[in-house]
Amino acid sequence: AKFGPKKLAVITDASSGLGLKTAAELLRTGDYHVFGATHNLEEMAAAAIREELSPDDFTPVALDLRSFQSVQTFCEALRKLKLNRPIDRLICNAAAYHPGETPEWSVDGHEQTVQVNFLSHFLMVSLLLPDLVRAPDPRVILVGSASANEGVGVYPRADLCALEGLKAGARQPISMLDGYNYNGAKAYKDSKLALSMLSSTLHS
Repeated sequence: AKFGPKKLAVITDASSGLGLKTAAELLRTGDYHVFGATHNLEEMAAAAIREELSPDDFTPVALDLRSFQSVQTFCEALRKLKLNRPIDRLICNAAAYHPGETPEWSVDGHEQTVQVNFLSHFLMVSLLLPDLVRAPDPRVILVGSASANEGVGVYPRADLCALEGLKAGARQPISMLDGYNYNGAKAYKDSKLALSMLSSTLHS
């Protein structure tokens, strides 16, 4: 009765930018109930009013991708909120970008760009897969970046090498997925390349 025939969509970082616009467009179709993940519920509430998002069809949910515990708590809350319905669309939109030569670390000891853009989304997809596969036509959308394409001639280029950093745990002091010294611009591009690899794996 709460959702009717509508599909359920989940969007990370739905309080601004592409995530907010995507939520608004999905709601305008009348076909979706959207769960908007955000680290700032007050900002999300203001954005929902500004974009005229119907409170009947839009549910904000707290999420901080800098914390694996927050991802787990979010997924548990989502399971209760969606009332045993499957998830039709999971849109992993949130991203962090920390340019420069000094890494910023998450509470879990990972470089924040790697954790927010890739590791936490990987965890979320893994935890929500049982709810996704129950949908008749589920989709996981991982928002990428042209900068991860090897054909883009802007240095530094994305290059995960042999993933030595990831194999070693990608925890402090290891800041890069390739295991080399930290470079903020490359960390962002590498995280988007890792998402592209995840997308290919999910497709297969």
